[in-house]
Amino acid sequence: MPGILFPIKDALIELESAKAVAGEFLENEELVFAQMRTQLEGLRDERTGHLSWRILPSQPLRTVVSDGEYDRGRGGRAVRGTLSFLWEIGRVRPKRKKAPAEHFQLVGIASTVSRVFVINDNGSQGDELAMWRMEIGDDNSPGCHFHVQIRGEEEDGPFPRTLSVPRLPSCLATPMAVLEFMLAELFQERWKRHVFSETDPLKRWRAIQRKRFSKLLDWQRREVSSADRSPWSALKSAKPPQDIFLD
Repeated sequence: MPGILFPIKDALIELESAKAVAGEFLENEELVFAQMRTQLEGLRDERTGHLSWRILPSQPLRTVVSDGEYDRGRGGRAVRGTLSFLWEIGRVRPKRKKAPAEHFQLVGIASTVSRVFVINDNGSQGDELAMWRMEIGDDNSPGCHFHVQIRGEEEDGPFPRTLSVPRLPSCLATPMAVLEFMLAELFQERWKRHVFSETDPLKRWRAIQRKRFSKLLDWQRREVSSADRSPWSALKSAKPPQDIFLD
């Protein structure tokens, strides 16, 4: 079964609006967003077949310091979040040979990694406190097609590499949606207030995310409603249509 299709225009709007909306919560957004946009525009405009669209783990998108804002009353520790991702995508050939591509599709790994680090008293970044990976599966994925895994990169400790569960169900479809999830977790009250404004970037952000969430949740509802087995087993084994995010 071919991978899920995404409109390139929507992905570029999502990047532009995410940068504007989340900018005050991020440290290095200019460089990282420029890299993401350049990679995607290259796939659109050139006849390159495949692309590893990514933010490198060694150069992640970084949040500003959350001074315990993940807890009500700022009772927690000072932390910083980071985000990296790898999406292996393919250019969908346009109808006119020399025209820009309108869509890309997933052809391999689709994994977005969020990490949280403690900030030491001297302001330096300390130990990693948490890590989770939002992933989109393929035809052979044993878990829910859109899922989250906890840690799983190390050989030892809780959630070692040898234990590939749990695969927690998710409704987050893109790296930028995962970014908002992380910001809303680390900056609980401030992010809630921030996204209630009526700026143009927020309107574009809401429109893109509302459309994606609606399509994904509608598909999940249909799978559960028509299940001839337990609803969870049906959703766990369901594979979305290739055009789930197309108009």
